[in-house]
Amino acid sequence: MTIQVQQKAMDLFPIPISVGTLGEQSRGLNERLITDTWRAMEEMPIEERTGIGIRQTMSYMERNYDSFRDLASIITEYSKPLIEQTGTHNTDINAEWFWVNVNERASAFHMPHGHQLDGYMWTGVYFPTSGIQDGIPLEENQDLDEMTNIESRSQPHPGDLTFLDPLQCTKTGAATKRTDRYPYWGNPMCITPKAGTIVMFPTYLGHLVTPTEKENLTRISIAFYVRVHNGDGGTDFG
Repeated sequence: MTIQVQQKAMDLFPIPISVGTLGEQSRGLNERLITDTWRAMEEMPIEERTGIGIRQTMSYMERNYDSFRDLASIITEYSKPLIEQTGTHNTDINAEWFWVNVNERASAFHMPHGHQLDGYMWTGVYFPTSGIQDGIPLEENQDLDEMTNIESRSQPHPGDLTFLDPLQCTKTGAATKRTDRYPYWGNPMCITPKAGTIVMFPTYLGHLVTPTEKENLTRISIAFYVRVHNGDGGTDFG
């Protein structure tokens, strides 16, 4: 006997992540950002956050350096389609609170953490360089118009920005050995740093950075928040 069944499959409770690139046009801006990063390391106090063995500047770099103001304007515009697509009604969006992470030690890493901050729904990372090895930027021999690697891996590569499924332990415990773990069963998602790359994600999403495992390699990332205001100056959560 044949039975006709109606069925609808859907993804419940998705976690939005946006990965983009400014491509080759970012090279001039990136040089300015790196120059101002070294200036900030001399002019500003170093702040301890989640980086172990990593130097981190104070926040609000965009208030002190023109290159970071320019980056803030770019990311503000970049964030608008993502925020609209994910259901947040708003009248005012602003990327702010920029700070820099500088990793010059092969063993340094970022602990798993989130970026919850009152009033901020979104956070993100910008890479002004793919890494500086023995004083030479790796992006010199890269085509920046090509997107960076974004992969599901249980073992991240050295220096990867790695996102953790909030229910990873529960999901992997329920899966079988023959289950493909991405996207439904808890594998981390790993992003390789590449100059010009923008990554945006909700502040609640846990993430970490693995050690680079390379001597004389400098890894630089710029972190930020995106505030979403409504018409009366408050935060609109949909």
